[in-house]
Amino acid sequence: ANKASRRRMLSRSSRTLSLLWKGFSNQRHDLFAKHVHQLSREDVPTITTPVYLQHKLKKLRKKLEAKDLEEIRRKTKQGNKQHPLITCKRPEFNCYLGHVLNKHDEVKLASAGWHHRKSAGDHFTIHKITANPSILIPKEEVYEDEENSFEAHGVHPAVLRGLQEMGIRQPTLIQREAIPAILRKNNILCSAETGSGKTLAYLVPILTAILGRRDGATGGVSEKTGAPEVVILAPGRELVNQIGDVAQRLCSHGNIRVDILSGRRAVKLGSERLEVVVSTPGLLASLVRRGKMDLSLVRQVVVDEADTLLDDSFSDTVTEILQDAQVQDLRQDNFQVGAQLILVGATLPTEITDSLSGLVDEETLVNVTTPQLHRLLPHVQHKFLRLRSSSKAGALIETVKTDANAGRPVMVFSNAAPSCKWVAHFLAENNISVTSLHGDLLLKDRRESYNRFSSGEATVLACTDLGSRGLDTTHVEHVVNFDFPHHMSDYIHRCGRVGRVGSTVDTCRVTNFVVTPPQVDLVQKIERAARQTKALPRVDANIARFLDERNQAKELEELGRREPGTLREDGPEEEEPAKDA
Repeated sequence: ANKASRRRMLSRSSRTLSLLWKGFSNQRHDLFAKHVHQLSREDVPTITTPVYLQHKLKKLRKKLEAKDLEEIRRKTKQGNKQHPLITCKRPEFNCYLGHVLNKHDEVKLASAGWHHRKSAGDHFTIHKITANPSILIPKEEVYEDEENSFEAHGVHPAVLRGLQEMGIRQPTLIQREAIPAILRKNNILCSAETGSGKTLAYLVPILTAILGRRDGATGGVSEKTGAPEVVILAPGRELVNQIGDVAQRLCSHGNIRVDILSGRRAVKLGSERLEVVVSTPGLLASLVRRGKMDLSLVRQVVVDEADTLLDDSFSDTVTEILQDAQVQDLRQDNFQVGAQLILVGATLPTEITDSLSGLVDEETLVNVTTPQLHRLLPHVQHKFLRLRSSSKAGALIETVKTDANAGRPVMVFSNAAPSCKWVAHFLAENNISVTSLHGDLLLKDRRESYNRFSSGEATVLACTDLGSRGLDTTHVEHVVNFDFPHHMSDYIHRCGRVGRVGSTVDTCRVTNFVVTPPQVDLVQKIERAARQTKALPRVDANIARFLDERNQAKELEELGRREPGTLREDGPEEEEPAKDA
């Protein structure tokens, strides 16, 4: 009984204690909640980091950010290794698409040591990275859009039919810019990369303007004999023939007369009505002096390959023609006399306006150009081989043989006619079908030689710089510079024989044999421009003036040898490039 009584007392005591604890806990919770509520109404104190620790944390954060940024820069400089831009025999000089160079970063060249004789056997390749930029249309534009068509630019229907028969449906980038500018009667400075369609860029609006005048839209047509409406100047007969052939095909439905001047053809011109005349400057100036040609009614003058025609070797004759044609600003419709000037070229000198001082106001010249001017063609592969002179013959056979056996057309360039003749003879001895084109050949023989090459009878054309301009070479797949050119402009024009608008070849390439120190200097400039994705330097050199200055330096040096104490200019010797007739 006592035990049961004690258990009951303990049970009651437990319940009492439990109730007391529960009440106490609730009271504590209410007090805590009340205290928190009061704190929320006041500023809650914060724990701060000491100043000396803040400085340490800031330095650490900057260090980590700099490390991450350096890693990003390192990866960016390397570029995308899936897309090589330049590959070299020594992989440490490889360069990839998307690489970035800071302003003060050193440009490491694979050709940096090529001045040393032990560098023979080294090589590097600049790869193709895109399709032909001359015919690329921006993504936001539709290629078939009427705004990008010839019709939208006001081209005459007869000229449109000629374009269609030539298989040309859409204008290239330079044509889209130049055609409306020429039709607005601006004096034009048209410059674009080789093979971009510059010939049609001026022929299409010129022929359209002639047909417009004939239709009575801008005045009547003169019936005066020996007085052309349009004069087109080119530096060589091959280019004259090429331009004339294209013009005749283009205006086949417009009944426009196109005269390609030669010695025999020029005799009858004084008694005939003329519209378009294509000629070299020397022949045209001679006809004007003899009274067989009258330029007083010329409405448009085209100077094709203006970089050549406005350098010291042609400039006096061209200036005489421009003065006779009375070149001026024709944007006003009330003019009675005067001609619109159209300068065209793949390489144009920066001082070209100085050559025209006194003839044309610089402010009237409208510059029409493309982003790829004076740059390496991005759709053509360029390979550079450092060779000894004794190795060039073997390298030539090795380079040309595969293409020749496969029937792929190749052009092999030399700097002078004797070298060109040797190349043709050497390749023929090695059972390679070859023909040659150089200044020692008569015009008739040049045409026959080129026709053999263009028809496929000969696979290889050995040529001098005569073959770098004015020939239809859309079928050519490979250019070999057996003699590396002396000037950057010559390199651009030689490379422009491949990858032209209208070419169906996707594997166009250029192979260069590099032997002498001056050639190495030029290669280094090309490689540096490729790595920095910049325009090629020194493209606008006046070659005739350069040769004159160098000849004067040689005369001074010779005079110094004969007469001790005479001032002379010391410098590295360089073989003088032969002038090809």
